[in-house]
Amino acid sequence: MSDNPYSTPTADLQLDDHGNPIQSRLWSARGRLSVMTFLAHSLILSIVSSLLMGVSVFSTFYGTETEAALSGAPGFGMFGLVFVVVVSVLSTWIQVVMMIKRFHDRNMVGWWVLTVFIIIGLIFLVLPGKKTPNRFGGFRAPKTWEFVLGVIAILIYVAYFGAMIFGITMGSDISEF
Repeated sequence: MSDNPYSTPTADLQLDDHGNPIQSRLWSARGRLSVMTFLAHSLILSIVSSLLMGVSVFSTFYGTETEAALSGAPGFGMFGLVFVVVVSVLSTWIQVVMMIKRFHDRNMVGWWVLTVFIIIGLIFLVLPGKKTPNRFGGFRAPKTWEFVLGVIAILIYVAYFGAMIFGITMGSDISEF
């Protein structure tokens, strides 16, 4: 430590407050994940949650509690559905936490995770539907004014998000331009 009171403070970011190496916890959004660690953990999480949900869904639809009691089938009924929901929520939470840590590795705040969901949502909303009838009804072609306003809306959204990203990346240095 320097005797200069105006020197920049220093800290060993590899150690916690007690001098122990930092351990990244699965449930915590603190810390960082490298690209390969993120990909490896995402793959493991996908495989484990898919296996757990697959077994649960199979056993749930194999029979209800009543049918299982009468026929001897190993169905879990409502328990299986609750189990699927719990596994889905937990795996989503862990994936979001890992994404936050990935953003931390890029020296970005974890709130950037919201952009991932916004972008996915926007892509889903602007993908065209099928032109054939489906179970929700027949295809409805947009009217001319709807099409024009839709194109204008897309241009406004692109300009808005572009300006937002430009403002975030430039930060307070925007006055230099």
